[in-house]
Amino acid sequence: MYEKLERAWLRERASDELQPLDPNFFREMRDWIDRLRKEALESNEITRTILEKQAEICDALLSSLLKMRAVKVAALLVSGERLEGIDEELKFLKSALGMEEIEEKVKIVGKKEVRGAPLVLVTFKSQVPAFVGVDLAVYGPFSEGDVAHIPEENARILARRGLVEVLSEDESSKRD
Repeated sequence: MYEKLERAWLRERASDELQPLDPNFFREMRDWIDRLRKEALESNEITRTILEKQAEICDALLSSLLKMRAVKVAALLVSGERLEGIDEELKFLKSALGMEEIEEKVKIVGKKEVRGAPLVLVTFKSQVPAFVGVDLAVYGPFSEGDVAHIPEENARILARRGLVEVLSEDESSKRD
């Protein structure tokens, strides 16, 4: 089971796209981690320590996977895409953001006319965590040397802080 969890985490981390998962993946992983913890309680001290640490590591990996997927799902929801099989991610977003109906709220925000923000090409001079752009899309996280198109307004702010260098501007921003 650990190998299955690790492969899913590695695939998700390596891709900008939401990776397919078995619909029961999160439930199976939680059940397996719960079994590890239960087995630890019934074991001798050395085995208990090992099983508890294994459960802790797997729980952290599962949480990390869920967070990566939730960020991607939020970006897709803002863009107006309808997705299937993202119940765990939506549940996480609801609890993290304190929203009962996140899908509807995100779609209402996504309909505001901030979508046409011009993009510019930038290179990152240092690490920048994921952020929500002025167009309400999620960008990042970025590492030093990464190159990406981000909204012009966000690029200006990051450039003033010395975090990015603007490489080129979109045609629509040159007209201004």
